[in-house]
Amino acid sequence: MGLLIAILVMVCLVLLVIDIAHLQNSRYLMKQVQRLTREDTNAELKLAAPERKMQRVFLSINQLLRVTRNRQIYYINKERELRKQMSNISHDLRTPLTSILGYISLAKDEQISEEERRGYLDIVEKRAKILQELITGVYDLSRMEEDKYVLNQEAIQLNNILYEVLALYYNEFEAREYDCNIKIEESVPEIIGDRNAMVRIYSNIIQNVLRHGIHKLDVSLAVYEDRIETVISNDTDEITKEDLPKIFDRFYMADRMRTGENTGLGLAIVKKLSELMEGQVDALYENTMFGIKIIWPLRKQVQKYGTRGC
Repeated sequence: MGLLIAILVMVCLVLLVIDIAHLQNSRYLMKQVQRLTREDTNAELKLAAPERKMQRVFLSINQLLRVTRNRQIYYINKERELRKQMSNISHDLRTPLTSILGYISLAKDEQISEEERRGYLDIVEKRAKILQELITGVYDLSRMEEDKYVLNQEAIQLNNILYEVLALYYNEFEAREYDCNIKIEESVPEIIGDRNAMVRIYSNIIQNVLRHGIHKLDVSLAVYEDRIETVISNDTDEITKEDLPKIFDRFYMADRMRTGENTGLGLAIVKKLSELMEGQVDALYENTMFGIKIIWPLRKQVQKYGTRGC
């Protein structure tokens, strides 16, 4: 009988200890929650006394807190990025628009010659095209990021498209006395992609060369067993290796240049369009040469589309 009473006393003591620990943890939890609601802190919940069941609850709550904080940090960064982009858009709209209004005012002057008037109107047209490029770029990039940009997938020859784009800018490279080194393989298998999007990709890269290059252009298109690689490089004194991680960000080059001649969207569109067509894009820099490399997979295209010759 005495042993039974001793066991019952021990059980009661254990239950009492558990109850006290539970009560301590409950009170401590309330204090921590109140602190978390009052203060901006990264602190996590802690137990006041050891308790296995409450420990599991606290671990789950702490995991939820970490997820919530990470989401909060993500949205704060996105908001900052959006504000910065809006500021950049405002600047890039205002710069050519101010120029347009100024030259329109000059063109209205009855004292100027007809030749001067045409010159002013030519400048107005150039600035208006910059505005159109910016607005179109922002709109298209937004559609790409929302998966609303429609691609017309078909079999295309990358080498022919690259030749066509280079031919479009031949006179500009000649006028600026560029040293051009072109190595494009003649026998290139077809890949599946959007022809207009591919023209835009290569055009944006070439335009970037003309804006920021000095006098050297290297273009190569090589075929490997499982891929086609395109590399377009130019010498530059405006880009360093430190710029590479941000080179495809919206408005990055506009942030550096701010001349009103560059929207800073060209390479961002290059990257997004390439990825939509399953291409891989990288920025390169070595010995003052900045380049864009795009890898187009071949085996993947065969499996998906069965294109002949890949």
